[in-house]
Amino acid sequence: MQFLDGDTSGNPGIFLLLYKGINSANIIINRAKNPDVDWMGADETENIANRNLMVAHAHLVRA
Repeated sequence: MQFLDGDTSGNPGIFLLLYKGINSANIIINRAKNPDVDWMGADETENIANRNLMVAHAHLVRA
């Protein structure tokens, strides 16, 4: 099952790639609660919209 687990040539395999994606999604979701994050919006409404979009994408990846 080298496709899943990787191989000796340095290919990580699908399991590791998916694990890293889910881990990154969890980090985004958890850090979105921090009020100090700059969501690069022009105003507070844009900041909230950008945050909600990124969190929604992270939830999609995690699902």
